[in-house]
Amino acid sequence: MLLMIHLLVVEGSARMENSAMDMLAPLARDLQWKIFVRQELTALMAKLLAFLEFLMVMVVLALLSMSSKTYLVI
Repeated sequence: MLLMIHLLVVEGSARMENSAMDMLAPLARDLQWKIFVRQELTALMAKLLAFLEFLMVMVVLALLSMSSKTYLVI
């Protein structure tokens, strides 16, 4: 039963992905669209890197607080 549900979800998402790609195909040839997408992806990557940096700092602080037997209060 779970396998059938999984297959339906995978097939449905593959169909949606294909139809979305078909809709975006004409836009992929447009230079302004490519520039816009590149800028948006660059902005998203910058946000992701900033979040990962924050997360790493929090992990280091948590590890330091555990090693010194004190508690980190955020």
